[in-house]
Amino acid sequence: MAGKLTARQRIFVDAFLGVSRGNATDAARRAGCKGNTARVTSVRWLAKANVQKAIAERRTKRELATEITNERLDAILINMAEDELLEPRDRRGAVAELNKVKGRHSLNVNVSQREPWAVVLTNTRKAMLERNKSGKGGH
Repeated sequence: MAGKLTARQRIFVDAFLGVSRGNATDAARRAGCKGNTARVTSVRWLAKANVQKAIAERRTKRELATEITNERLDAILINMAEDELLEPRDRRGAVAELNKVKGRHSLNVNVSQREPWAVVLTNTRKAMLERNKSGKGGH
């Protein structure tokens, strides 16, 4: 079974992507290798297709989990921006944080609108267009 990992290789992959933060020698030590053997073994394991595949699959799963987390954060911030029971400054803060997370800059936030983040997006686009027209393009 060439595709399966040994118990030590599973520990190596877990450590490599976790506590060892990409340090293969440290991950091999955590998998039970000693001294210089850890360095040699880590290089050998990283060259194996099944270990590479396991690392790639785990990274993909982690990235998908992060995307879901970002979607959830967006939903929370949008709900805060729409919540009329919150103070206006808290609603503006939610819009500003949403824009920061998305890599946008917020300008003139009017939270009395039904969709305050749409106003921010519109104002941001307008400001960018005006800057480009005046020849000041850039940040």
